[in-house]
Amino acid sequence: MSTLTGTVETQTQTPPAVSTPSSESRPWWRPLAEFGRGLFWALFGLGGHLLLALAALVLLVSLIVGPILLLAGVIEFVSWLFD
Repeated sequence: MSTLTGTVETQTQTPPAVSTPSSESRPWWRPLAEFGRGLFWALFGLGGHLLLALAALVLLVSLIVGPILLLAGVIEFVSWLFD
């Protein structure tokens, strides 16, 4: 499109047709490989989420048990001082 001269040029070429591969040119194992790749990444993502959940559980348990153990240690130390 030329804006300086005020003329509009139309595009006469049509885009080439997108050729889809026929089932004969595609190897028989290709769908299995794509399925396996998808399954691998799904399990990889699931494993990552399980690791994150395990780390969160360990952190939660340490946050709950830590102060209890600290308080028990302080009580034990005070009882040792006055023994």
